[in-house]
Amino acid sequence: MLRAISKTSFLFSLITLSTPAFATTWYVDGKSGNDNNAGSSSAPFQTTWRGIQYAQPGDTVYILPTITYPQFGIFKSGTSTAPITIAGGNPGTTQLTSVQTDGTDFGIQINEGASYINLRNFNVVAPGNWSGIYVGFGSYHIKITSNAAHDCGLSGISTTGADYLTISGNLIYNNAHYTQNNVRGSGISTYENENSDNQTGIKNYITGNFIYGNTNQASSGDGYVDSDGNGIILDDLRHTQKSDPTSNVPYKGTTFVANNIIFANGGEGISISNSDHALVVNNTLYGNNRDPAESAWRPGEIGVYNGGDVSIYNNILYGDGSGGTANTGAHVVLSVENSTDGVGSITADYNLLYNLTNNSSLMFYLGQDPGHNNTNAVILNSHNFWNDPLFVNAIGGNVHVATNSPALNAGNTSVSPTNDFSNAPRSRTKPNVDIGAYQQSQ
Repeated sequence: MLRAISKTSFLFSLITLSTPAFATTWYVDGKSGNDNNAGSSSAPFQTTWRGIQYAQPGDTVYILPTITYPQFGIFKSGTSTAPITIAGGNPGTTQLTSVQTDGTDFGIQINEGASYINLRNFNVVAPGNWSGIYVGFGSYHIKITSNAAHDCGLSGISTTGADYLTISGNLIYNNAHYTQNNVRGSGISTYENENSDNQTGIKNYITGNFIYGNTNQASSGDGYVDSDGNGIILDDLRHTQKSDPTSNVPYKGTTFVANNIIFANGGEGISISNSDHALVVNNTLYGNNRDPAESAWRPGEIGVYNGGDVSIYNNILYGDGSGGTANTGAHVVLSVENSTDGVGSITADYNLLYNLTNNSSLMFYLGQDPGHNNTNAVILNSHNFWNDPLFVNAIGGNVHVATNSPALNAGNTSVSPTNDFSNAPRSRTKPNVDIGAYQQSQ
């Protein structure tokens, strides 16, 4: 099992919370608290339910790291100016509070309709057919930051019918093993996002996450074929599967996927499936598509299936160069297929592409086979190039690049995030930023 970094020292908060002067801080201590207490630091509640029950807009509830807590739900809402924060650890630290389920529910569930919630600093395990952190229908303006979600049967973090999501700075690994009853998860999954308004700009941010080892495990009842186990999947934002018959309008918002490090997953590193409107920038992907029962045809490190209005810039995409299986065909570095409906083009530029076998014929798959053709334009601009990025130790999970890497100073500054994976500023003093999740040249 790959271990690249400490599971706690890696996690850092990406947001600074501003709360009104009247906000209250509540405390929960599962070991020594009592639900008849006042909920203060000296007299904490005992249960998560009690702490959340008392929370009002602008409040913070600290779930102290004194025990491993059972699963819990968040059923209150904040407001646009005063979100509710549910935080693990002790105030002012990066400690994580552990949550582990009994296999009958999600680890932490943001209940349907609960909105303006910030969730941070939890270490979540949810075996069985469950995700570690789940956001339900009609929940908007949710920030999930600086958590670890691992060894969950379904996804590490998953959402259904939500809007305005920030999923940042999380450690997501060893999820999605449960595959019974045709149910499969991924590392991070956003499914059938709902339009809470008519805005069309960037509404969702999936940034700065470290994601590895999420893979389906095919079972005999499903023909040994796996559809997921991706690092990140934007899943059916077109609402073709209509899981909620009352809300089947294709999603209009854009999802910004940036500064993620994604490797050794069973499916694609980033999968955009039946979904539109994505900006995929400055990610580093390495050696995904490891599941021999993967079902995607000609899968890539990034794969776009039936999508449109997708821009892919400044990414390091390092494939395995495999000839694939009977299910998949050869693995490529960037795959675009069945992209239809005239929503917009798929554009890729300033990406560094390579694979383990240095086989550049597996650079792109653009739907050349019958039944896989694209009708949306696929634009591969001239700044994409094939070269070894010269990782320091990719097998060990260190995807910094050498000082002579071709990734340095080779990206497009105009579309890059302000900071990199480690929150260091990207250079603005040179004509080009670095390609990939890290900014190393200044």
